[in-house]
Amino acid sequence: MIKKMQIAITLLLTLAIIGCQKDSEEFVPNEVQSEFVTANLFGVVLDENNDPIEGASITYRGEQAVSDSYGVYTLNSVNVDSKHNVLNISKDGYHLHSRTFRSKQQTTLQIRSKLIELEFDKSFDSNQGGSISIEGITIDFKSNSIVLEDTETEYLGQVLVATRYADKSIADFHQILPGDLSSINKNDEIQSQELYGAVSVVLQSSDGQKLQIKNGTTATLKMNLPSGELANNISAGSFDHDLGLWKEESTAAIIEGKLVAEVPHFTWWNIYKSIPHIILDGRLTDQNGSPISNKYITVRGDDGFISCYGSVEADGTFSGLIPKDQNLIIKFHDYDGGCVSNSQPLYESAIGPFSQDTDLGDLIIQLDNTTQCSVNGLAVDCDNNPINDGFIRLGNSFYQLTDGTFDASIIVCDNDPIRFIATDRASQLSSVAVMVDAPGTTNLNVVSVCAEQADFFTINCDALNMSIIMNENIGMYNNEHNGESLIGFGANTTQNDSIYSFFRTFFVPLTSTFNVGQYVINDSNSGEGGYSIYDADNTNSSRQFLLETGTVDITSGGGVGSVIKGTYTYEGKDTDTDEYYSFYGSFQILY
Repeated sequence: MIKKMQIAITLLLTLAIIGCQKDSEEFVPNEVQSEFVTANLFGVVLDENNDPIEGASITYRGEQAVSDSYGVYTLNSVNVDSKHNVLNISKDGYHLHSRTFRSKQQTTLQIRSKLIELEFDKSFDSNQGGSISIEGITIDFKSNSIVLEDTETEYLGQVLVATRYADKSIADFHQILPGDLSSINKNDEIQSQELYGAVSVVLQSSDGQKLQIKNGTTATLKMNLPSGELANNISAGSFDHDLGLWKEESTAAIIEGKLVAEVPHFTWWNIYKSIPHIILDGRLTDQNGSPISNKYITVRGDDGFISCYGSVEADGTFSGLIPKDQNLIIKFHDYDGGCVSNSQPLYESAIGPFSQDTDLGDLIIQLDNTTQCSVNGLAVDCDNNPINDGFIRLGNSFYQLTDGTFDASIIVCDNDPIRFIATDRASQLSSVAVMVDAPGTTNLNVVSVCAEQADFFTINCDALNMSIIMNENIGMYNNEHNGESLIGFGANTTQNDSIYSFFRTFFVPLTSTFNVGQYVINDSNSGEGGYSIYDADNTNSSRQFLLETGTVDITSGGGVGSVIKGTYTYEGKDTDTDEYYSFYGSFQILY
């Protein structure tokens, strides 16, 4: 159980089928049998490194929005169906994404998504056909079976293939997969499902034209058998981004130790067991009646296969479509970076079986003061007006600002301070980042969201389980190296009783402006660049990772007085062990 956390469930756990959003048992696309409420959609679009994606296009029921530099978008006062809704997210260079949701409450629906970058790293000749393999999946293409998607004319030449696989073993599958695992069978009946594995496939010509499989032909999809007992009747379906549902198209079979299905076109494909469903909804609160939000939920069968996932909304409400008459396991988790993670859920329990739709009412989780970090206050702009289009970020959780007021809490697992920042989307200005006590409650009173765009510098290293946000002592400086004037970034901060420091790093030729583009950095052009950790009590105790090679991508440049933004990757060598580690991150620095 989580360190320092005492949790008591005061409602029978059997009622905890929080699933993952709600569909009508009778629902058929375009059927008018549902109720509408007015709600706000507050979303965040990230890449797989948890960096914000700017410029993603969001469409919902004819409404449109674009994610800002923080990856945030809002659609306020929109109609939300109590039975089924779909929101699409697209950006050039990424796999198409969709989120499925529903609500009976007038609330703020929190939508968190990760877009997968298209990497066309596989190929075959359309004349001859061929096979491509990734992560336990093989796809066999027949000869002369590829056409231009727009015109359906035969395509002859090299076919570039971008793929991405996801299943229950992927920690952030709930943000990567489209929809919410609700599906529709060949009889137009809404179903739940048991997920065995899914893959997105995009085909492209060498000159960038979209390709597809020729009408009347198929490709063969082969998938390694997942662990667990599989059903006898297995379906294969594609995700319909217009409907927001997985759509059954064929059956799959177990052949020579593989799940095998013939697919007539490519988008996201899923191999699964189709299951009758029931509907559940309710609300999560603490013992004081305050809603618990910014959590995601998974429901699994007792064999471990995912059947449903979704979010707890801003007011603590949830609703979900889950398998009928089955024993299930439910878990509550934080999103990436939270301590109540996929591997260490906030709560886990066996539930079910359930034979009919149920309204759960309130589900109360007892949380003591040693498990929460809370902040409250009023966020105002440069004219002291309340922020009506913005958000706060507390740790890794986002909360929408509509009238400037905020009262937010996250669950914590240790005594490390939590970073707080408020942002005005209209001006794209942020408050000065502050570290608030955790656990505990901090009244920030009036927060001025009128600082210059706040500087930050992030450092991530998966192998070292490291994720650092620097917001202190960030700046640029000049350096002479090999007879050339260079400019670089420097930063340091103190966290967890250690001083983290980037120094003499990311050198590029000194000019009057930083130009947008990619810069190669290595030992020959950057001097002693690298990342160091110093013990705060003994600066002689240090661990250094000297830069060997890498790249810096400046995405927003300019001259003195401009805010320079970008991302970076680099390989650093541990000076003690000579081992190499991969670092990556993003930055925003006033020049």
